[in-house]
Amino acid sequence: RRSSDLSGMTISTDITIAYLLQGSFYGHSIYASLYMDVWRRDSVVMVTHHVVTLVLITFSYAFRSATFQEELFKGALKFHQCLKDSVQRARIKL
Repeated sequence: RRSSDLSGMTISTDITIAYLLQGSFYGHSIYASLYMDVWRRDSVVMVTHHVVTLVLITFSYAFRSATFQEELFKGALKFHQCLKDSVQRARIKL
């Protein structure tokens, strides 16, 4: 039996189960970090990590958007290159 995501693609049951397990792990991790763990200096970072990861897992399952993620990564690389070039130009002017 296969399920369907928002893009209309069929997803095999084993992939759906893998997404469900990972999503439930990170969902529980958010709850555990907020209510069960001892609050430490890095707890905010840990909760943020769990929230972002859960959003990415959900987004990936719902839209199967590898191309969107690739374009986002390419944009980050271009931004890094522009930043690197502007720093080099600033050094030359000094």
